[in-house]
Amino acid sequence: MGKRILIVGGVAGGLLGAIEPVSATLFSALWLGTLFTGADWAGLVLMVVTIAIVSLSKGNQEEA
Repeated sequence: MGKRILIVGGVAGGLLGAIEPVSATLFSALWLGTLFTGADWAGLVLMVVTIAIVSLSKGNQEEA
């Protein structure tokens, strides 16, 4: 019945921080109706791809 402490590592914390601009962009576009250019959306896609690559490489390192 003791407290359970969960510690987020550096990589997980970095990934969570990297997701923040993506979620802010999506919420502002969907909820506030903010218009974005093609370059804005391209940057969003590049951020998501980068997050996926880092996540997948982190998983591969843990298996090795």
